[in-house]
Amino acid sequence: MSISSVALCMSLLLGIPVEATQLDGNRQTGELTGITAAALIVEGASGPVNIPVGELQDIRLTQPEGPAAPLQVRLTDETLLAGEKVTIATGKLALTSDELGELTLPVEQVHSVLLVKIDDAQRPAWDEMCKKVSQSDLLIVRKGENLDFVGGTIGTVVGDSVTLISRGREVKVPREKIVGIVYATHKLVTGSPTCEVTTGNGSRLRVKTIEVQAGQTRLTLTNAVPLQFPMGALRSLDYALGRIVPLMKTVSRQTLPPGVSEATVAVRSHAYSSSTLQKIPLLVGGKTYSDGLLIHPMTKLEFTLNRQYRRLRTVVGIDENASERGRFEPVVQVQILADGKPLWEQAVRWDAEPVSLDLDLADVKTLEIITSTEDGKIGPLRHVDFADAKLIK
Repeated sequence: MSISSVALCMSLLLGIPVEATQLDGNRQTGELTGITAAALIVEGASGPVNIPVGELQDIRLTQPEGPAAPLQVRLTDETLLAGEKVTIATGKLALTSDELGELTLPVEQVHSVLLVKIDDAQRPAWDEMCKKVSQSDLLIVRKGENLDFVGGTIGTVVGDSVTLISRGREVKVPREKIVGIVYATHKLVTGSPTCEVTTGNGSRLRVKTIEVQAGQTRLTLTNAVPLQFPMGALRSLDYALGRIVPLMKTVSRQTLPPGVSEATVAVRSHAYSSSTLQKIPLLVGGKTYSDGLLIHPMTKLEFTLNRQYRRLRTVVGIDENASERGRFEPVVQVQILADGKPLWEQAVRWDAEPVSLDLDLADVKTLEIITSTEDGKIGPLRHVDFADAKLIK
């Protein structure tokens, strides 16, 4: 994503209260007051703050959420349009949305339409239907508490019925029996969006270009569909778009110390309370983290990166959840290797400040983390936290 594209997205939000999150996890709240080619300017409590646009993860507008619209239209570029009424006829889909206005789209740009609200229990079944490989369209219906489908060719969706052509016969199915429709032959193509915009009614827009004039947001989706709606509908802009991956997800191999079971207490993203044995967040430097890695000493971890990532960012320290650390004074030696070459090494002490790492991973295929102790023992308090450990593409 180019700096100019980010600047275009963000220049629309001047003067609106926001919370900006950077790739390193730092947050800045205030009023968005300016944008240059190099930095986002937020007027915070202590004055203006400049944040490099290349370091931003997302911007969230501090406006109240509206009620979610009952209907959802998913386009082939994975844009989700929410609205109150939909009709399909003569190769066109017409969506009425209190927030987005009146939209008309070619049916070829539509992947699926959810025609009614469904509960959380039915959501997995609907998602599975949308992914189903089929040579025909799917009409999704309720079958008791479950969902089922009928294959054929979807015709019109008008009034109180949906037309389905199946085995040479045209049938009008009452809308009250239908959950949704899936154009299984209209394949999803993610494209290369500049940012993803969310709105107050539940729409999620995969955006290629975006601009505003006279309070109106004008944007083009990645599949070239143009949209226009009031600026006040915006709730967030996300331009990380998959560029941030938790380090835990790339673990490819673990070499654990004797007696440590991978199934029970291996590398994990949480600690355990010593009194209740309940899962609790990692604790480093007096701050809790909901994500990261808790690693035993005498352990070797391998991560397959395949040259996909630019940086590793994390906070490293001895986990502070155990109250008796001061009694045993744990120290763990940590090595990080990139394709077998040393990238970072340090003795991590129980009484030292945690270390914030920002390591260059350009062209790295395999990353390794190795922990060890002088006496070769693992000990119950010698857990090293890689808190908020994430890879950035």
